[in-house]
Amino acid sequence: MTRPTQGTSRARGPGHTRTNDSTDRKPSRRTREAEEHARRMHLLVTVGVTVLATLAYLTVVVLTLPDLPGTMATHFGVTGTADGFMRTPLALLVQGIAVIGVPLALLVVFGVGQWWRSEGARHLSALIAGLSAGLTTLFVMITVRHVGIEDPATVSVDWLTGALTLGIGAVVAILAALILPPALPRPPAAPVEPLRVAPSDRVSWFGAAHTSRAALIVLGIGVIVLAGSAIASGIVWLWLVVLLMVLLVLTVTRFSVTIDARGVNWRSALGFPRGGVALADITSVAAVDVRPGDFGGYGLRFMPRRKGIITRAGRALQIDHGTGTLVITVDDADTAASVVEGLRLRRAG
Repeated sequence: MTRPTQGTSRARGPGHTRTNDSTDRKPSRRTREAEEHARRMHLLVTVGVTVLATLAYLTVVVLTLPDLPGTMATHFGVTGTADGFMRTPLALLVQGIAVIGVPLALLVVFGVGQWWRSEGARHLSALIAGLSAGLTTLFVMITVRHVGIEDPATVSVDWLTGALTLGIGAVVAILAALILPPALPRPPAAPVEPLRVAPSDRVSWFGAAHTSRAALIVLGIGVIVLAGSAIASGIVWLWLVVLLMVLLVLTVTRFSVTIDARGVNWRSALGFPRGGVALADITSVAAVDVRPGDFGGYGLRFMPRRKGIITRAGRALQIDHGTGTLVITVDDADTAASVVEGLRLRRAG
């Protein structure tokens, strides 16, 4: 909301500046057809590779299960020797969850943001496909190496396993990128109608950039699955991964944003990381439509000459300054852009 302490008659409510909002214009038939084609192709490639990888893993499990030992090696040291073990049914289940769950979680998170409409759609789909193929290769090789083995401590992972895992994952990712259509063109930024700010006005604007409920649910499920894996396996270092994931959720899923005469400042829910752009350094401002795929994912993202605080898909505040561009998916980005532009123009006289 806009909170001027003086000159309240000049304050405008949320949504006032959306007279030229590009999201208010219906896309043309050609644009809709291009978006539908991109959606079909990206889902076909990513879901198709995930299904094939799952079937390949399940086939290997069914064929090798009678010849597997009662216990399997599930963790390997730097030298490739086994140093962690699980009962075979549990080990196969955990491997299966990784093969199916990791790409599925990515599909759900990026699907909420309609990643096929983003600038980095090809890269994200290639990542999902390559990751699915690589994980399947890794766990299939580990499972096959247990066939006919009485002592799982004799199983090891050598350079060939790593090379095949990375190689097959890379090949599948490259093929996926070649098959997929190019990124859809981005709509131009709508002109910003500045808030009229008198020299004596004191204006502050407070907003938030927060992750969607669906993404939070997926992240929460991920934390629960990791915690369950740590309990079931007894692997101590997995609790460190759980702790890091909890901290990640707390620090990148919600940010507070403040706009005033000093400029634009932001900070995470924990107070760190934080940052801002001084009003004197801002050269232009706009409200734009963004997708998480434009920045390669969610959270605090860094691209060449661009920084993004990306918590969802939709309208975002875009600020150009001396060293690059800052994009924040803040609530009511149009009003935020109006306030920044009004303060910037007042400072420029």
